[in-house]
Amino acid sequence: NIKNTPEINQVQTKKTMMREIARQVADLQEQLKAQREGNGVYLPTSKYEGMQAELARLKETEASLNAEMEEKQSQLEDLAQKFG
Repeated sequence: NIKNTPEINQVQTKKTMMREIARQVADLQEQLKAQREGNGVYLPTSKYEGMQAELARLKETEASLNAEMEEKQSQLEDLAQKFG
């Protein structure tokens, strides 16, 4: 009898797993180098700058969504006044 059982973790090829491990090792080496240099931040400069860029992008998205929400609220209030 064949029995299908769900797997919790995805099956990965050796090549994919080695690529992920190599990326993690490189990231950890950059963090260790930044910590040894004592730059004040325990992250490599490139990672910190990437995080700052992502933060700026998220702030822009938040601002545009807030503006859109205010516009929709204004439209809703106008409709409520017309029909309510």
